[in-house]
Amino acid sequence: MENYYQAILQLRDASQEIEGFVDSHINGSLRKGIFVSRKKKVRNGVDYYISSNKFTINLGRLLEKRFGGCLKVSEKLFSRDRQSSKDLYRVNVLYRPLPVRIGDVISFKGSLVAVRGIGKKISGMNLFTRKQELIDFRRARFDIAGKVTVIVSKVYPEIEVINPETYQGILLVGAPRGSLKIGQKVKVVVSDNRAFFVK
Repeated sequence: MENYYQAILQLRDASQEIEGFVDSHINGSLRKGIFVSRKKKVRNGVDYYISSNKFTINLGRLLEKRFGGCLKVSEKLFSRDRQSSKDLYRVNVLYRPLPVRIGDVISFKGSLVAVRGIGKKISGMNLFTRKQELIDFRRARFDIAGKVTVIVSKVYPEIEVINPETYQGILLVGAPRGSLKIGQKVKVVVSDNRAFFVK
């Protein structure tokens, strides 16, 4: 049983959080007879040789639902059961997360979108229009916008912060009124000489 496996879960470019999630999920299923015969470090990731096709496919779908990203499932005939005459397949489940996380701000089609959820699409709030956006990451091109820490310089009649490049006061968009004080540090994304508040 030491080298037995039905499926390979291939994690690529995954964070420690994702790898820890997989390890935890597998450890929680040991009592159900699920086991990993080998865990192999490879370039850009790790391969898990797992005893169950069904479990591995479900784990891949769970990763896609929880962290977003791209999932590819393929199967390959590797043997035939002599007693039942059934074909036996091994499954490869390739999972690669997106380079974006909940809480990031992405630059998309000239707008900034604060990422609130990642699933089959990226969901978030357009910081310019304050409306919800759904982005199909398989077709869309986007960049992660850099957040900077700035200091609040004015709270009335409008909230302003110090631009970290010009050291001039610029309007802060999206901060709840009455929530900030002069001298307070906040995280923002700067665009078009405006600062956009991000939590």
